[in-house]
Amino acid sequence: MAVEQTLVLHQYAFTLGAMPDADCIEQLELSALAPAAIDWHGVTLRHALIQPYCEKEDFNVRLCQLLRRLVAKLKAQQNTDLLADQSVVYLILPELSTTGDSLLNSLIQHIMRDLPGLLQSAQCRVFAHGSAGALMALAAAQTLLQQHSQAQIWLLSVDSLCSATAFERYCRYSASHVLSEGAVALCIGSRALDTANGGAGLQLLFNAVDATTGHSNNDATANVLRQAAGKALDRTTMLGQLYMPDCGDESAAAVWLEQYHWLRGAVDADTTFCMPAYWCGELGASGGLYRLLHLMRAMAKGRLPRLTLQYEQSLQHYRAVALFAVSEIDN
Repeated sequence: MAVEQTLVLHQYAFTLGAMPDADCIEQLELSALAPAAIDWHGVTLRHALIQPYCEKEDFNVRLCQLLRRLVAKLKAQQNTDLLADQSVVYLILPELSTTGDSLLNSLIQHIMRDLPGLLQSAQCRVFAHGSAGALMALAAAQTLLQQHSQAQIWLLSVDSLCSATAFERYCRYSASHVLSEGAVALCIGSRALDTANGGAGLQLLFNAVDATTGHSNNDATANVLRQAAGKALDRTTMLGQLYMPDCGDESAAAVWLEQYHWLRGAVDADTTFCMPAYWCGELGASGGLYRLLHLMRAMAKGRLPRLTLQYEQSLQHYRAVALFAVSEIDN
């Protein structure tokens, strides 16, 4: 586990299918999610996609389009050019393959061709672990910031549920949630510069990852939740907020709901669930980073009493948990 350290948010941006031009979380949460519907082999799918589904479209092309939208928004609105600044980027991608790296390599090569400069720094890393990659990337960023306190690191994520694979899963589980897509970017550091935090910083007190597949998923979820609850109890502080991956996808939520009892003793009647995906739809790998952004903005507004837990899971292998506390920014 990394040494406790204060992390601050310097910049952020996102482009999400529910409201591609939104600049802040409040714009999304003050507007009711209005999904559209398409017919997929006789099944109605609810979605909030930026571009309509095209059977012949290359999935890599779609993800690159989302990244280009995000990069353009940062350049236009915040004068930040991720393609020219030699930025340290930790890129969070969908869990594309469980048997080999060909799909992942193809996507990375496509990104490097389509957005030259985005992964130019030798310190750039890729986390192809679905939404769990957000917490894995955050832990890695904290380690780098302990070594280079002046550094700034961009956490970027991109994913789309606009694919035949996502549609087939939706039909298989008779789902009714909203499929979406998007790209999210957070710039974090360990010192207060021009931050968006309102005088507060975030301490990553604990993080854990478990990578298993098949029926062992339940054991993996139980393992990381049990560890996080133990760390909270060690500090004799109850969990104030739980950021969990739920947008109405019952099959995915069942994985952690069945193991929720491992948090017993660390939660009470005042513990609240925070599930921002209900306002934007299911974002896949981008969901974890969007929840982390939501958490950090809630911190800036003084809405994180006590400790906060974030739990993330990919469809196949990965489960990740993080335990956070709010602290004063160390200048």
